[in-house]
Amino acid sequence: MLHVQSQHLLRLVHFLFGLLHLVETLSEFELGDDLSMLIATSTVLHRVFTFDKSLKAAVYFGLVLAALMTGFITWHCIMDETLIHPILFGN
Repeated sequence: MLHVQSQHLLRLVHFLFGLLHLVETLSEFELGDDLSMLIATSTVLHRVFTFDKSLKAAVYFGLVLAALMTGFITWHCIMDETLIHPILFGN
């Protein structure tokens, strides 16, 4: 059941990411683009690190990942930093 839910969540993230790029101008939605990549990366990280793990381990890792990413996303928005983005996404 958790696997099916994560597949649907991942599809939703990709769909929303695609919609964002349809309406995006050069700089107007740059922050939204960064946030969508961070959310997509989080879902992929969760799937990679919790594959074949117990439900308890998957939930625990998900909560830790959510807390870390929420902190990073908040810092990213407030500071408008540009250093970590190339490190995380290789561009």
